[in-house]
Amino acid sequence: MADPVVPEVISIKKAASMLMIGEERVRQLIKDGYIERAGRGKVPLVSAVQGYINFRNADDRQSTKSAAESRLRDVRSREIEIRSAEREGRLIDKEETLGFISEFLGRIRNTLAGMPARVSQNIEERRRIEDVLDRVMAEIADDCEKTAFALAAGDTTIQTEQEADTG
Repeated sequence: MADPVVPEVISIKKAASMLMIGEERVRQLIKDGYIERAGRGKVPLVSAVQGYINFRNADDRQSTKSAAESRLRDVRSREIEIRSAEREGRLIDKEETLGFISEFLGRIRNTLAGMPARVSQNIEERRRIEDVLDRVMAEIADDCEKTAFALAAGDTTIQTEQEADTG
């Protein structure tokens, strides 16, 4: 059985149909040098197929290159934002901040520990006040621990339970 005869030259309309693109795109590919012209409204079949493949490969490479350039621009932009925030004093070290908060809360706890004795000389009343203060300090400690974990994980939308209940 003989192989079917494949025409060496086809019309732009046939090339567009075969490549599943519009005739204008074929003309653009001819103009851009991807496909050779073989006369008015005609193109070599092999040139049409290879030209379109080359065009697609070049387009894919350009898309990949553009995406990489875009990511690089984003990284550079973020770096500039961070440096600007640091210079303006809007950016502080997490560890330093957590250390400050811990130290500050320790001072508050020590100050409040003497409060029951200042308020009452009645031992039962002092214990009741101590219990209330212990519960409040435990709630604060829980909020601080959750905040520290969230900060360590990079979460910047931290909300205490009290804020969540009211807002």
